[in-house]
Amino acid sequence: AKARQDQLKKEKEERLRLIAAGEMHDQYLDVRQAGSKVGTCKKDCKKCKMERQQQMDRGELHNKWIQGPKAGECKNHCVLCRQENDASRACAAAARSQQAAAQVPPPLPAEDPLPEGRR
Repeated sequence: AKARQDQLKKEKEERLRLIAAGEMHDQYLDVRQAGSKVGTCKKDCKKCKMERQQQMDRGELHNKWIQGPKAGECKNHCVLCRQENDASRACAAAARSQQAAAQVPPPLPAEDPLPEGRR
């Protein structure tokens, strides 16, 4: 029984170390304490935060303010917003160039100097 207790204590210490290092998700494990939240990550889970930050850096997720008066708004350096803005600017530029091309009359076909019958 003592060996089992020591093993459980070592596993718990290792889990806490991995969680603190952000290498393992910090999830609710105990049904009595967490109820329906068991298996979900805690709000301050470092691994979740690191994964979200990496997604934001890669432009896969909006980088929004979480607290304060700007909560819910994207930050100025949000990569995804920048990519979307660049794409919409490129789209608008392409639309403008298409409109300009549509307004220029097509070149007239070169006429033969001699009509068909006089060759």
